[in-house]
Amino acid sequence: MTKNLRPINKKDNFSLQTIQDRLHNLFDDFFGDIPVVNGMTLMRQFPCINVSEHDNNVIIKAELPNVQKEDIKIDIDKNRVIISGEKKDETDQKNTTYHLYEISYGKFQRSISLNFDVHPDKIHASFSDGVLKIEIEKPIDQMPAQTIPIK
Repeated sequence: MTKNLRPINKKDNFSLQTIQDRLHNLFDDFFGDIPVVNGMTLMRQFPCINVSEHDNNVIIKAELPNVQKEDIKIDIDKNRVIISGEKKDETDQKNTTYHLYEISYGKFQRSISLNFDVHPDKIHASFSDGVLKIEIEKPIDQMPAQTIPIK
């Protein structure tokens, strides 16, 4: 919900409640619909990621809408996978009046720590339809025990 903010004018007939309402509106407009869990506000992070663990690998998926493949970088630092890049604003903003501006642009970085060191030759990445998928093979000592059938 968007509300128009206007400066307080001394000529306005206002009370302390009006000022408090205006402050609440200011924070609502700035932070938007940020979820609250156990009374704590969670800040949104970009990109949104899912990390899933399977028997032989770990899969990281990152939503990167409107980001070009060339603007994404994946770095490995021991047990950390670092996704960074830039979401560029391609629109012409000259002579444009926005009534609502929620789409964010700029540089981003997310770091995911794993419980094992990642080897560059054991990682594969693909990018399709705005989703970055990173598959990381687990080291042998991290894989579950397996029963070998006897032939």
